[in-house]
Amino acid sequence: MPRRIPGGDSGELAACACVWTVPHPPGYPLFTMLYGTWLWGLQSVMSLPDAPAVLMSSLSCALSIGAAHFLFDALAPALVDPWTGALLATAFALSPAVWEYGMQVEVFALHNFLLSMLVWFTMRCLRTPYRLRDVLSAAFVCGLAMSNQHTSIVFIVPVAASVVVYHSLWRRLPLIILCFVAGVAPYAFLPLSTPSARSWGRHDTLAGFLAHVLRSTYGSAKMVQDQNSTDIRKNLSETVPVFLDHLSDTRGMFLVAVLAAVGMVAVLSNRLPRDMRIASRVLLASLFVYLLCFLSLANIPLSSAPLNVGVIARFWQQADLLLFFFAAIGIRHAFTDRLQVPVAAAIVALLFASSVSDRYYSATEGIVDTFGRSILESLPASSIVFLGGDLNIAVLRYLQDCEHVRPDVAVVHLPFISQPWFRPDLMNTFVKFPPGRRYGADPSSEYPIGSLIDLNIERANGRLFLCGSFSKGDTSYKERYKLLPWGICFRIVTHSFPTSLSFYHKARAALPALPAFDPAIHAPSTWEHVVYKDAFSARLGLFQYIIAEPGLLDDSALLKVARDVANEIAELRLTVGKGRVLSANILYNAGVVCARWAAEHRDDATANQQMIQFWQAYVQRDQDADRAIVDVVQSRTNPFSGQVIP
Repeated sequence: MPRRIPGGDSGELAACACVWTVPHPPGYPLFTMLYGTWLWGLQSVMSLPDAPAVLMSSLSCALSIGAAHFLFDALAPALVDPWTGALLATAFALSPAVWEYGMQVEVFALHNFLLSMLVWFTMRCLRTPYRLRDVLSAAFVCGLAMSNQHTSIVFIVPVAASVVVYHSLWRRLPLIILCFVAGVAPYAFLPLSTPSARSWGRHDTLAGFLAHVLRSTYGSAKMVQDQNSTDIRKNLSETVPVFLDHLSDTRGMFLVAVLAAVGMVAVLSNRLPRDMRIASRVLLASLFVYLLCFLSLANIPLSSAPLNVGVIARFWQQADLLLFFFAAIGIRHAFTDRLQVPVAAAIVALLFASSVSDRYYSATEGIVDTFGRSILESLPASSIVFLGGDLNIAVLRYLQDCEHVRPDVAVVHLPFISQPWFRPDLMNTFVKFPPGRRYGADPSSEYPIGSLIDLNIERANGRLFLCGSFSKGDTSYKERYKLLPWGICFRIVTHSFPTSLSFYHKARAALPALPAFDPAIHAPSTWEHVVYKDAFSARLGLFQYIIAEPGLLDDSALLKVARDVANEIAELRLTVGKGRVLSANILYNAGVVCARWAAEHRDDATANQQMIQFWQAYVQRDQDADRAIVDVVQSRTNPFSGQVIP
């Protein structure tokens, strides 16, 4: 279980549960209320001292165990041997996506719990005779599922329609609908919640409430805002290969997929008792409806953005739940009684090995948490931070709202203040906003960032920072201000602001101290990889500023800072920076810094080697490379000391 907050939506969702505010659309009210109540109970009633992330993750673990339990109850003993059912339910809980998101503060542990409960109810409601209590309870759970995760609808519609038609429940339909409405009642949390600058959207009007619940900003059936999202063929060409990779690349999942196919054939070929066959066919229809809808409507770019592969992987869990259900049936029909349990046990072992080796250590390292703390702890007292980027916003929201790290720092979320629903009067800070308009690059209806800086740079006594980026095309600050590197962020200063050795020491010290990069764990599809990439980019930016300082090569103290940063770049460009093409200017000057340092410190053999490496890359990068550097590379001689490098 993660001891600290991971990446993705976890930080924002945890923060909303801590202070009872509304997350991004569609609002996830059931999650906020359930996790907020759980946290309050453990902290206030039981006085547990653990961090909120740990306490809320414990609820996710409990829900994941509950999901496995309901999957087992749906399978055994009616469909499979109890031991086989128990092992396949355990295998589902240990599958990579479920293992990862089932242990952290995310909506998917609750989502899996509710859907597995609906699988169990499906098996009960489609048998003869049925019990009305089961049908009404299932309708209520359907409502709860919709108040947590909207993708539940593609599961609910086939199942609900089948139950009503199969048992001719038309007269009971009003009562069933009433139970469903009771299940979605948590959405009342949105308009009833206390208005807050930390909440997404405006929920005190019907239009604002519906816009939030229906995700109008993105499009109700879209993942991201994209004008080309209606191109179903394009969406399928991106999502289908990724889903197939999910099934084939993970140890154990390919075997599950094959056995699930066997189970589907068994379901379609009348090998099961009538009630079990009908219920299983309905679940099979739900699986294919979900895959068809999600794979065709998920408009998130995948080939050009590896991180999105990890983002979309969360949504495979709904399909995985049913794949494990059918895999259990497949084991029963493909193997003899003696082999069923060993095969199921082998699947458990394969998935456990995959999940633990790939994600456990990454989750417990707390890389994202370290990243966020480095930002807050490096800032001077009573600073103002303009914050952009999903990673930055999520982790800082958690640290401030849940763990109360640096409450003196005023954080301005740039995506929030660019929305028409943002209310500056709700911010309990000393930040001042231009009246009547929102932030953006359109001068006719929005104010530029330059105006916001003008109002606040004196109020913050010059302690103004940017973590992320301003709106695209907004360069209004450049006339009066410049951005200087400060760890992962930038310090916003006037053009007359003097840099010094002390400033560069502080800027470098503000960088996060991360463990060694491991490409096997910190893959491009993970948020940890984003952290390492951002830290690498920050070092490149800091180095560019240092080498622009006049007299750098004659200032031994400043040269040491440049040398230290160049050394870090030399190491990181071979790991997290592998494949990234550095500019000829950086490569050239990094070689100069290493050469000068090696000439003054003959005992530093690494500097000479790095000089050669940087200049070799420079010569390859620039067709018009300095001829003197070309000669140095060929002769392997330090130009400052004349030392020949072996």
